Amino acid sequence: MFKQIFVITLLCFLSSSVTARQSVEIVSRFGPAATTGRFAIEYTKILNEIQNEFEFRITSVVGASGEVADQRALALARLGTDVLVYGSSSSLGFNRYTKFGNSFNRDLDLIPLQGLAGIPFAIQIPPDSKIDTLDQLVASIKNKPQAYHATTISSSTSKFFDNLFRHTYNLDNVKQLSYAGPLDITRSMLQSEADYTIYNYADAVGLKLLVVSDIERVSKFPNVPTGKEVGFDEFNFSTLSMISVPKERAEFGKIVIKYLTEACKHPRMVELISKTNYNHNCIGTDNIWKKVRDELKLIEKYKQFLD
Repeated sequence: MFKQIFVITLLCFLSSSVTARQSVEIVSRFGPAATTGRFAIEYTKILNEIQNEFEFRITSVVGASGEVADQRALALARLGTDVLVYGSSSSLGFNRYTKFGNSFNRDLDLIPLQGLAGIPFAIQIPPDSKIDTLDQLVASIKNKPQAYHATTISSSTSKFFDNLFRHTYNLDNVKQLSYAGPLDITRSMLQSEADYTIYNYADAVGLKLLVVSDIERVSKFPNVPTGKEVGFDEFNFSTLSMISVPKERAEFGKIVIKYLTEACKHPRMVELISKTNYNHNCIGTDNIWKKVRDELKLIEKYKQFLD
């Protein structure tokens, strides 16, 4: 009898210990099929392993340039719920200029806490294409009555650089095809629906890279030139996935930042990111804001090319 009481008491104690964790939703603008979405899933697992104070859970809310996810997180925060946002630096930069971008104050309502991984964009074409240079792609587009650029519904960055690309090279016969996700871009290119894409090459995979949007050549693609090397000087941008907190829950952000940083530096996270074409980048609030300010200079100069 005593043994039964002890076992029941122990089970109740263990149960109460588990349920005592405060549940925290991480609202993600990336679906689980995207590379950044897979980062979020592993990151959440690690967060739950390294501490017993909170039970983090990831929720993917994709659509409208990520605004749906941001709005959900802000609404929860304003109801008094501790919540985090998993998005990208473009949510603080590019998206303020889009048609979805005026729904909240991007300088005040979201506080970036922890960067995770960054990657440049690339001008890409079908893998079996005989085109080898950007000039050849431009010539090919100009020789067609209609050419197509493949992008996604939610990527304001991809659309911005496509508009800038068309302006720079006087391409007036290109139409954008917007798909649900980056895997659809790859399918579109393989099936000859689109002529090219300007997208990050870790998500739109298996394509042929012509130009990368980085200051220096990417080590994994040493033969692919940068925008500056081919005369497309303004093609210089890299996206950063990151965790933010709504300003209403700023104090909560100060509590969990130690866990966010520890999880970012966890060996499993480092290994996962290293297996992709992303760069592991655990930068904090100040450096994220610096990156955003640098991007805003470019956007402000060419904001007429934002959809």
